[in-house]
Amino acid sequence: MKLLFRISFLAVLFFIAFSCSGKGNKESQKLPEFKPTSVPAPVVSEEEIFKYRVLHYWDDFPFDDIRCVRQEGYVERAFTNFAGLLIRADNRTAREGIRRMVSQMEAAGKTDSVQRQVVLAFNQMAELYFYHPNSPYRDEDLYLPILEYVVSSPFPDTLEKVRPIYLLELINKNKVGSPAADFHYIGAIKNLPHIPEPSHTKTLFSLSSRFTLLFFIHPDCSACMGATHELLASELITSMVKNKTLTILSLYPEEDREAWLQYLPNLPAEWLHAWNPESEIRNGNLYDLNAIPSLYLLDSNKRVLVKDALSIKQIEGVLREEAHFL
Repeated sequence: MKLLFRISFLAVLFFIAFSCSGKGNKESQKLPEFKPTSVPAPVVSEEEIFKYRVLHYWDDFPFDDIRCVRQEGYVERAFTNFAGLLIRADNRTAREGIRRMVSQMEAAGKTDSVQRQVVLAFNQMAELYFYHPNSPYRDEDLYLPILEYVVSSPFPDTLEKVRPIYLLELINKNKVGSPAADFHYIGAIKNLPHIPEPSHTKTLFSLSSRFTLLFFIHPDCSACMGATHELLASELITSMVKNKTLTILSLYPEEDREAWLQYLPNLPAEWLHAWNPESEIRNGNLYDLNAIPSLYLLDSNKRVLVKDALSIKQIEGVLREEAHFL
């Protein structure tokens, strides 16, 4: 599965660190190593010290000095350490830490040229850490304030904003607590290589179940089989499927019907299996399929409970909370 593959993620980070925008533009004098502001003496408890470090991490960062983005590895090291703090922080503190970072980037007194390069460099790091599917720090809510800043900023040009605008649109779709995007599908008869005529389409919202787990798959995806085995190994999920409290809808969002039909016998007969015949999901960008497999947990009203789950354990935890399982 695409979950927490630290080695591949760090390989990408290593590549970026040594191919950033400042290559070939070395400054004659390097910036000293960045050290976050010291915690003042009145802050004594471990909890308050940690919170202060998160919220004030960027207070002394030289946002107005072009060397901060041209000096090889400077932004990368600072951002890596910051992400390490965020992963240990509670949600409220982590989000406030990101908002303060964006606010300090915006308030720094720098020329348009410097600000543009700073914005682009920090967006690149934020996408890698908070959006890349293999990142152990992946969290769309942490990336959102940075994306909003990049899109609203006058400094990146139109072409530089194309991807941020696209990602902002995707991230704002199917957010936790909102209704999932509806779509049409053709269902298989159990997991046999047979389907009804294309006219017999159904919709997600016509599916009646206390909980629905959307499981986006692809026949060539080895990680999909790994996720399938993990779901089958979960006693809670298996029990809920058996007593019809949970419906697992495996969904192939591409056009190749034959590939899907050949793949069906690999999937459990107790699940529902579907094909999106018009590529409605892909063409309309209805769901953020940043990587496959992708899992969305929905309640009886098709409200999103988990978006693009980080792990099967995350799904189990939400199911226990929502269904009041011990």
